[in-house]
Amino acid sequence: MRHALKTLTIAAASLALLLAVCCSSDTSEPDCSGVTECIDGDGCCPTGCTHADDDDCADPCEGVTECIDGDGCCPSGCTEADDDDCGGDPCEGVTECLDGDGCCPTGCTFADDDDCEDPCEGVTQCLDGDGCCPTGCTFADDDDCENPCEGVTQCINGDGCCPTGCTFADDDDCDPCAGVTECINDDGCCPQGCTFANDNDCVDPCAGVTDCINDDGCCPLGCTIADDNDCEDPCMGVTQCINDDGCCPQGCTFADDNDCEDPCANVTECINDDGCCPQGCTQATDNDCCDSMETLRGAAAGAVDLQLCPARVTYAYAQGYFLQASATGPAVMVYEGADWTADVAVGDQVRMHVTELTDYNGLLEITAHDAVEVLSQGNPVDPWVQDLSGGTLPVENLESELVLVTGATITAVDGRDLTISYGTATDVLLHTNATSALGYCAGATLDFRGPVGEYSGVYQLRSYDDSDFANFDDSNCESHGRAPVAGDLVLNEFLADPPRQAAGDANCDGSRNGTEDEFLEIANVSGDDLDLSGVTVYDDLNNNGRIRYTFQDFGLPAGGVVVLYGGGEASCAYPGNVITLVSGGLSLNNAGDVISIDDASGTSLLTYTYGGEGGNASSLTLSPDLDTTDGYELHTTADTADNSPFSPGTAIDGSPLSP
Repeated sequence: MRHALKTLTIAAASLALLLAVCCSSDTSEPDCSGVTECIDGDGCCPTGCTHADDDDCADPCEGVTECIDGDGCCPSGCTEADDDDCGGDPCEGVTECLDGDGCCPTGCTFADDDDCEDPCEGVTQCLDGDGCCPTGCTFADDDDCENPCEGVTQCINGDGCCPTGCTFADDDDCDPCAGVTECINDDGCCPQGCTFANDNDCVDPCAGVTDCINDDGCCPLGCTIADDNDCEDPCMGVTQCINDDGCCPQGCTFADDNDCEDPCANVTECINDDGCCPQGCTQATDNDCCDSMETLRGAAAGAVDLQLCPARVTYAYAQGYFLQASATGPAVMVYEGADWTADVAVGDQVRMHVTELTDYNGLLEITAHDAVEVLSQGNPVDPWVQDLSGGTLPVENLESELVLVTGATITAVDGRDLTISYGTATDVLLHTNATSALGYCAGATLDFRGPVGEYSGVYQLRSYDDSDFANFDDSNCESHGRAPVAGDLVLNEFLADPPRQAAGDANCDGSRNGTEDEFLEIANVSGDDLDLSGVTVYDDLNNNGRIRYTFQDFGLPAGGVVVLYGGGEASCAYPGNVITLVSGGLSLNNAGDVISIDDASGTSLLTYTYGGEGGNASSLTLSPDLDTTDGYELHTTADTADNSPFSPGTAIDGSPLSP
């Protein structure tokens, strides 16, 4: 017993010693010197180690409680949904489209997985084809919405559906006019606001109406504007005064349109100056009784006794004017002469006692009459202009009438005569004013308004002033050479006083004429081709210069000579280098004058002043030819062979002139 107690005592002492050794407290720091490995639990955090690979290193996330992306910490309670530092992607490896799992795998859409983004979120407009049907939209305004008629096959009124095979006849939802808003004839629809007046598919309010009643909006068959003001006015928009068309436009009178009321219809008394000549009255008892324009045009040239009235002045120029009876003619020219002081104006309605008619190369002219009586002024002329632009030719029944041509092209120029084409008409002659400042040339385009004339059986358009032309465009014309300068041209010979009798027939046209046989002989001594287009010839007596001729589309070759006559026809035999032209008169005074030639800009090319020596029935010529050293002398003196009075186009002795 005692032995056992001793043994127990020793054992207890040993246990106490063991506990003392094992459980004694040691507060000293571990020795980490030389430690380089990152090892959890050794109490050391060597350089380069972090809490991620050695839990003995300080934890940077200790005390962090907020879920913040990118700070490397995932506090308790945070997930990858609100902190990308937390764990792996919960949707990684998810491939099925499942609603409510928080994942939207590749290939899934909102249509099969409500976790995917809704493409229609925020869409409010009803738009076809965008895949969205916003709140408030229906299939009627957005074909992405459910079609309430899908699967409907029965024709039922009022269900909003029109199945295939149904029509408006068995289903009032099949309206072919639904959505139609325009008033269109023959489409079977009469939209709101349309009437039969603008859509013949609407009910005709005049159907069955047969009486002609004003202001009921109907014009039954057989009614006209005369008995029902609802019928269409056939004269609406008519502005021209035309006989027998049933219309009398504003501004027209019975004088120019027989559809207008005749102010003389009920006049029976013979009264002067009332504009009427009742049946039974004569010129002796009523000065309103007149001879018609037709009667005048049918009269023979010479002395006449005709009372012309009424007639309208349609065109006037410096030496006369043209009278026309109506919008469609006939007409006649009144020639007053160079000294005429205008006593009528365009638009005047006149009465005239005619005492003489003249046939001037085929053109009938009134050349003598008593004082003109102006009955009215300012009458319209535009409605009386006859438009030939489509291709109508100037012919006999248009003589002296006012016409219009638009879009004409000049195809050739021969002095004052232009050949033009317009519409379907070609080779039409247009005779121009001799002093025109326009640079006529082949290729130019223009509009023309003026009278029709005649010369020796050729009907033509006649211009007396540049104002007859509009829209003149010479941009397509070709040049004939360089522009002339002073010294390029020489006035070699000129004739101011043609000899009397046949000896003075300088242009060889068979008759001597003191105006027409005057001439200028001009030579190109420059050695270059010269473009004389626009060059003017004028006389300047007493510093009162007047242009006598303007060259139109004209080139004078090097060594060429141009002979410009006062008129008539140049019919002599000329050398090959000579060109002849005819003016409307040069007006070279026998007692002395100044001859000037200017370029197109008005710069002088040459000027020569002569005195009484010009009136000796002989030309004045340079002698020797083209030599300006000794000036001019009488041709009768210079021609020592036969004392000839002139030699237009040749040298003094009749040989070719060679500049």
